Amino acid sequence: GIVAKIAGDADYVFQQVDMDGNGHVDREELKQLFNLLECYISPAELEEVFNALDEDKDGTISQREFTNWYCQSEERILSQVRHVFDKIDTDHSNTIDKEELKTL
Repeated sequence: GIVAKIAGDADYVFQQVDMDGNGHVDREELKQLFNLLECYISPAELEEVFNALDEDKDGTISQREFTNWYCQSEERILSQVRHVFDKIDTDHSNTIDKEELKTL
């Protein structure tokens, strides 16, 4: 996921993506974000992502819309990491010891 490659809280990341500082992310800014992260997508994929983030369909992604997406993505990543951790932590000690690592 793209959020895994982005460092910082949602507000900081939004300010970096909103390159012209107008308080909204447009299609070109979103495209530049993907390119910067070396996530090359087709114009159709970009449009699909943009439309998913533009909840109110006003043609821009507001900071609220961006933050909603960012936080949902971050929660999903943490959930997936926790799931993998729990699979490795077979004795449910909330730590991974050498013996559990050997099973990988």
